[in-house]
Amino acid sequence: MPQPHPLDHHPTAPGAGSKAGVPRQDRDFTTLAQALEVGVAKVGADGTLLYVDETLTTLAATLTDGGDVDQLLAAAGTDGTPIVALLRDAGAGTACDTFIDIHGNTESWIVRLRAVPYDDASGAIATFQDVTEATALERELFDRATFDQLTGLVNRQTVLERLDAVVQDFETGGREAGILFIDIDHF
Repeated sequence: MPQPHPLDHHPTAPGAGSKAGVPRQDRDFTTLAQALEVGVAKVGADGTLLYVDETLTTLAATLTDGGDVDQLLAAAGTDGTPIVALLRDAGAGTACDTFIDIHGNTESWIVRLRAVPYDDASGAIATFQDVTEATALERELFDRATFDQLTGLVNRQTVLERLDAVVQDFETGGREAGILFIDIDHF
């Protein structure tokens, strides 16, 4: 007999049951998951998806150019481990916090996956958060703090920090060092 697809139990899926037969704890979990701005999944001990909220379904469709959660799960973390394997490990008791690079036809995204197992290793709760904009902003702030906007060269503060590191290395007997200073007139 074929096993039902985990998304068949999704509370917003067509044909989802009424609230009357759903335990209060499950309704509370669903309400909490829907209130969050991250995609939420409940993972069984074997890594199967027991619950997927609407935010995760929407995020998956966006990130996979119209695809579904299964296509998102086929992606791999930055260390190359497939998301499915990370969720299976989380369901069995191993927490994970990793980033996933997803490349679409025209755009790329960075998603943070966090999976926290239950105390008894009977499953886990996983969150998926699009951190593309935050990562780009972080990179922009780093670049502005490190490089001169006009020339694209490292700025004075960065040069002084790197020079200090070289001097420290020299003083501790690590290596010899030389400094070349070039002054450009009328720049």
